Amino acid sequence: ALGRNPHISAVAPLLERRRKVSAEDTHLLHTVRMALRNQVRDPNVLAELSKIELSDADVGVVAEALAGVDSAEAGAFFASNIRRLAANRKTLTQHLKNACRFASEADLDNIAAVVRQSFSTETEFQIELLKSIVEGISQRGAQPGESIRKWGAEIAAAVWDNSDVSRVC
Repeated sequence: ALGRNPHISAVAPLLERRRKVSAEDTHLLHTVRMALRNQVRDPNVLAELSKIELSDADVGVVAEALAGVDSAEAGAFFASNIRRLAANRKTLTQHLKNACRFASEADLDNIAAVVRQSFSTETEFQIELLKSIVEGISQRGAQPGESIRKWGAEIAAAVWDNSDVSRVC
């Protein structure tokens, strides 16, 4: 019932339930994820949610639910929480792709800057992240902006300087 009538008051109980669901209980886990997705795809609920202080774990759970939400508001959520999402390397590439599908042009530059700064010494991981960003932008039928192209060129130059071009291909 919590997933059928979008309202901000339903989000906290769903997040609490999600924290308590065992990974082995795949059916309940799926049901809670769908209910949360149904809540956060409502722009009013997502706007209210952005005013609430969420734990890093809850930001990750909401981001996971937003993977099924195609909206500018979802892109804005990803963009405003990208530093917190960057802590989980396992899910970051997918979150970046989702974010870049819907984020505003200004948010795209911010996302790229945060990722670039957070992983400045990890060229191989930056390549993977850049690919996710470009793929997300491509899925919306757009081209990367100047700052993202410049970042890509800098990564390519760093790889070239290290004489291991195969990592880029």
